[in-house]
Amino acid sequence: MPTVQNYNRGLMSNFAGSASIPANSIILLIELGIFVNQASNFLEVSTSVGVLTDSETGALVTINVNMDGNPVGTTGTIFIDPSNSVITYNIVLTDVSIGHHVIQILADSGGYSLNGLTTAQATVYG
Repeated sequence: MPTVQNYNRGLMSNFAGSASIPANSIILLIELGIFVNQASNFLEVSTSVGVLTDSETGALVTINVNMDGNPVGTTGTIFIDPSNSVITYNIVLTDVSIGHHVIQILADSGGYSLNGLTTAQATVYG
């Protein structure tokens, strides 16, 4: 049975309460570190992003996950209706190399605001 080897979490702290993303741009929401201490493992990354759009027709949003600067997962493009929404995304990576790794959560849009709770957690199981 796998056991937890390491755990870390992060909150959106680059912005005061919310972040507005200009059209056709990518911004870093959360960055956190995680240490992997054994070769046979799996790393689970979970993220939750609160989104608010001012558009009456909604907005398109993509959440990307990078590890050590390389893309490892994406939500694909998601349509957000004009009311508040929360995007959640989980990815599991297996046999991650031993050592320290940087996890980045990025948002890409056609223009919208992140209105609140944006979190990420990384857990290593071995």
